Amino acid sequence: TPTRRSFIALFLQSFLPTIGVLALMVGGYFYVQYLDQLEKTKTYEISKTDLGHRAIEQFVQRITADVRILAESVNLQRLLNNPSVQSTADLAQEFESFSRYKAIYDQIRYFDVTGMEVVRVNYAEGRALIVPQEGLQNKSGRYYFKDVFRLQRGQLYISPLDLNIEDNVIQMPYKPMIRVGTPVFDQDGRKRGIVLVNYLANEILQRFDLLTSSAEAQAF
Repeated sequence: TPTRRSFIALFLQSFLPTIGVLALMVGGYFYVQYLDQLEKTKTYEISKTDLGHRAIEQFVQRITADVRILAESVNLQRLLNNPSVQSTADLAQEFESFSRYKAIYDQIRYFDVTGMEVVRVNYAEGRALIVPQEGLQNKSGRYYFKDVFRLQRGQLYISPLDLNIEDNVIQMPYKPMIRVGTPVFDQDGRKRGIVLVNYLANEILQRFDLLTSSAEAQAF
């Protein structure tokens, strides 16, 4: 009826603007809440990532300190200045003890200037093993040997994270590695090779994942 239609029209004219304003207010409130939560989440995730970054830095500092110790070894200097079967065996024994004590390095190696492994110790299943001469390999073609050998005294090389390769084949199961090395010099200042460690990166990856993971996301 005309009266009913007039009442509806009057109602709409009176209350629609109010409803519209209320809708905008409610929408604005929830939008502000959304932005606030987004900022809190962003701050939280940045904080978690920073923790992971600092944990990696601490691990790397420990590894670089170990490499410096190995490079300054008295037994290594004896081998560099007076190569012999005995000096080689003494260095191998020192690397074996170091590997067994640390229990975090898949390999500890000394290479000569040709890229040939002179001393190599493998760590597996809780045991450090000196690799016999017939098991030593030439790694002159590998990027890490070239990158370390070109450095100057006191400089350190830290590789990208990659997988270990033996006899030109990727090892299975996968072994994520970080290689850290430095060149070594004899008493006359001649560059005589490099010292290199293969750090088993599973621990650092797990630590980073633990520190950076949250209910919302995971690093890995």
